[in-house]
Amino acid sequence: MESKKIDILAGGITHELFRGGMSNDRNMLSASALMSPSRYGMVLKAYEAFIEAGATMIMTNNYYVSPGIGFNSDEIREYSRLADIAKALMQIKETPELLNEMQKKKIHLGGYGDHISPVSKAGAMEESMIPRELQSAMDMEVYSKFAMRWIDDGADIVGGCCEIPPDYLQHICETLSL
Repeated sequence: MESKKIDILAGGITHELFRGGMSNDRNMLSASALMSPSRYGMVLKAYEAFIEAGATMIMTNNYYVSPGIGFNSDEIREYSRLADIAKALMQIKETPELLNEMQKKKIHLGGYGDHISPVSKAGAMEESMIPRELQSAMDMEVYSKFAMRWIDDGADIVGGCCEIPPDYLQHICETLSL
């Protein structure tokens, strides 16, 4: 039987930024973190840690890249123009063949897990975000067993999310002999 390719999804970037010493402020979760030379380096280092641990896929978040938080409307227009995003969107709209091809791609089944612990104020992220060391209720071995179960159930993408550090993903890779 041919073994299937398993992709490893990187974990939560915010926790890694805290571990790297980034201050806890509202702008850390916005694109403005990438515009600051010192913060950009920290973001890059955090992603590199996941890749070095074996992540084959990374994710970005845009929780704070929305009206009223992060960039103002003028900044959004300016950076969008600089990145030429509008032109790219028009290309997709004008090229139905590309859209059709994109829809034909295989849909992957994936599994990921968050740091699991009690939360006293669920849904109040910005009021409760406090930098702290990883205090997961689940150790690496238990988390790895969950990942193996997801794979046994058909997942071909496994990995982490909020507060799952690179060493947890490295343990999954070692378990899979990747």
